[in-house]
Amino acid sequence: MKYTFVLFLVILAGCDTPTRSRFPTTGTGDALQTPTGTNLTPTTPTSPTTPVTVTPGFESCNLTTRNSTADLGNIAVCKSSQDETSIKFITSSSDSANRTCFIPTYKDTAGNSTYLGDPQCTLTEAEKTYAGHLYKNRTGMSQYPINGVMIMKEALLVEYYACMDAYVVYIQSNNYCRTYYNDPYCINAANQYRATKCNTFKTKYPNNYLDLYLR
Repeated sequence: MKYTFVLFLVILAGCDTPTRSRFPTTGTGDALQTPTGTNLTPTTPTSPTTPVTVTPGFESCNLTTRNSTADLGNIAVCKSSQDETSIKFITSSSDSANRTCFIPTYKDTAGNSTYLGDPQCTLTEAEKTYAGHLYKNRTGMSQYPINGVMIMKEALLVEYYACMDAYVVYIQSNNYCRTYYNDPYCINAANQYRATKCNTFKTKYPNNYLDLYLR
C-alpha cells in the first residue's frame, strides 16, 4: 500500500502509549490477520559424546537469564553479533496450539520501540533451543538497526498492530486529514485515536507480551 503524504513512525514506549516521530513509513493497520513467517525451528541436539560447537556470532549468547509473562512462560532470546536478523531463543513453555511470535523492533535510548518487520512465529516445546531469522521488511525502516524484539502469542498480533498503526489509519481514513495531515486538528485527533487503541491493548494484556532489547 502506498501513500501520497508523509506518514509517521509509531513508537511503543514499553507499556506506555506510543509517541509520534517524523520518520516516514507505511503501516499495516487492522489488515494484518496472520503473520507471514514461520522461520524459527528447533536446533538439532547433540549427543553427550559430541563436542558442543558454538554457532559463530552466538559466542556470548546467554539463554539462562529469562523474562516471563503469563502467556509465554520463562523465555530468553539473543541475537547474533554477526547478523542482526539471526536469533536464538528458549522457553519453559510447551504450546502445540498457539504460536509464539517474534517481531523485530528498533528501540531508542529511552526504551521506546517500533516494529521493523513482519512477525516470525512457531509452536514451542519446553527447553528446546530455537534458531531462525527476523526480517526487516517494513517500508522506510531499513536504516534502523534491529536492537529489540516484541514477543507475544499469535492471537495478540492484530490488536498490537492496530495500536502501532493507529495514527496512520486515522489519517488515511479521514478525507480532510488525508490532504491536510499537518493540520493541528488532524494531529491531535490521530494521537487521541492511537492513545485509545494502545490503552486498550495495554489494559487487556498487561502481562502477556515482552518488549526486550536484543544484545
